[in-house]
Amino acid sequence: MKKKTINIGSRLLEAFTKEQVAKLLDIVFSEGDVDRWQEGFRKTDPDIAATLASLLESEEGRNPPDTNGKTEKTARITMSEARLLERWRDLWGRWDGIIGEVGDEDGSYAVSEHHWEETYFDADSLANDLEPIAGEMLPLIDDVYALVAEPDLFLDALETLSEAIADYPEWMGVEYGDGCTLGKDTTRCVLKWGRLAVGEGPEAGAALLEMAHSLIATDKQVYLDSNACVSFFAELPAPCCREIYSCLAANPETYALQMVNSIWRRVGDLYEERFEPAKYLETCGRLLRENWKYGPPLIAAAVERGDYEQAERYLEETFASLFRRDDGKTWHPELSILKAFTSTFTFNYLRTDGEIISKLLATWADVSRRLGNPIRCAAAILQGAVHRNPEDWDTIVGEFRKLSDPSPREALRHLFVEWRDMAARGSLSYYRRSVDDGAEAWIHWLLEADLDRETKADWFRDKLGRWLEQLRLPFNGEEGAAAAVFKAQWAWLARLTKDVAGAEALAADYPNFFKTVLVADRDDKALLDKGRQGALRRLAPPVDLPMLLGIWADHLAAIVPDPSTARGSRYTEQADWMAALYEVSRSACNRLIARWRREHNRKTSLWRELRARQLPV
Repeated sequence: MKKKTINIGSRLLEAFTKEQVAKLLDIVFSEGDVDRWQEGFRKTDPDIAATLASLLESEEGRNPPDTNGKTEKTARITMSEARLLERWRDLWGRWDGIIGEVGDEDGSYAVSEHHWEETYFDADSLANDLEPIAGEMLPLIDDVYALVAEPDLFLDALETLSEAIADYPEWMGVEYGDGCTLGKDTTRCVLKWGRLAVGEGPEAGAALLEMAHSLIATDKQVYLDSNACVSFFAELPAPCCREIYSCLAANPETYALQMVNSIWRRVGDLYEERFEPAKYLETCGRLLRENWKYGPPLIAAAVERGDYEQAERYLEETFASLFRRDDGKTWHPELSILKAFTSTFTFNYLRTDGEIISKLLATWADVSRRLGNPIRCAAAILQGAVHRNPEDWDTIVGEFRKLSDPSPREALRHLFVEWRDMAARGSLSYYRRSVDDGAEAWIHWLLEADLDRETKADWFRDKLGRWLEQLRLPFNGEEGAAAAVFKAQWAWLARLTKDVAGAEALAADYPNFFKTVLVADRDDKALLDKGRQGALRRLAPPVDLPMLLGIWADHLAAIVPDPSTARGSRYTEQADWMAALYEVSRSACNRLIARWRREHNRKTSLWRELRARQLPV
């Protein structure tokens, strides 16, 4: 009689959660002899048997035996072929879902900042949405390639994507845009799949180079990430790299090696440095004027052979190339702060290659010390501290304080003044820098006192006290002296108010005043804020918050935007400022409303905005 088949697996999946099935299998496999089941697995489904064997590959002795003499088995993560293909199809389904939105003027990647503005193709969002999918694909490619057996899979996918982008209406002007540059993981997926497609033969390197070059040189709308390309080619096996290096050297015009920032110039440089280091140094010397990144290898080689004078000349040439200076002037660390390359005080400024520049400054400090130039050595150390984080108040002040010798301290005083002015300006909200921030204010004095805490603490307290007294002068009308002083200095008062009271407390007690007048700070100024507020606590007695709020109550009306300055009939700004004034001084708000009644009574939109904020109009 034929034995009845029991579909226990299907019934388990229906009866238990996924987590419970996993626990059940953990118990079964820890207690049972798995080897005796393998023959049955091989007959039923060889894929299951092979995957299970791989999962249970153990490294005996990795962990010490327990009290029963057993050793823990460690399993490496793997998938059955069926599960791998299932996962791969799922990822491509997500990919296709994203591509399905491209080319549609009503799709996810046709956007506009405002409803009245023209729609444009948001290539960055598209690349960002593809990137996590590619990140999940990347570790599967080696195993799934042979199962899929589609050598042109990614090339076809990019072709489809390019065609989809071209489907956008002509009025969107996509053909005049920058196209879509793929993310790093997406780029690596394309290149990794292409490498498997060309195989491992003697001409595989040349074939891979040609495939990648055809993608990079395309005039279509999809591009590879240049840094990901360079790193991918740098990681190839040595024989493949040598083959590609020979192809590049034999065809310099084809691969645009004359362009110092091109992908193939960068790849060729990596290979030349690896295979012909002496020739690479000659290349660096020839191209340093065009690209400052050729400087570090020359500097390192000079330092290694003990030629510090030559190392300094290379440092000078490297920074001249970095600055793109053609005036023949040479920059040295003691001359001026590296503002153009170190400052994050300017809004949304992105520092690039910061670590390389920091290392160059550290090298210059060492070279200057060996050449007997203590002032330049100290200047390079200071420049490095400023460059690493120009908003790190405590660290930078600490570095300047280390200059105990009067000679370098006096010689480098102007560097401190430059950074002091940057730190003071950076302490203001970006939207408040239109105020007269060129004049010295309390933050400048605070930095001076923090540099010389032993001698200037009383000086700072006196300066701060007299400045606040000046702001407390009685208000004698919009054109009075007190009003003029307040208009010139109120941004610095806003900074002091936030430092004294704390943003959270002010936002809770005076929400409109905080949002409109004081303005929230950016999160990337934590070190600057921490240093400034710490110095304020060290060097000044507790500043009276009610006194500061009294100044605002007396003078805020002087800077409330007048309705006559509004654009069209939009009075949102005026209403916001009036709501802020109402919170700090209802009487001042009432007086200003009365004046506006006389001067702007017919501006119905203005009064509608004021009523919307529940002001007494």
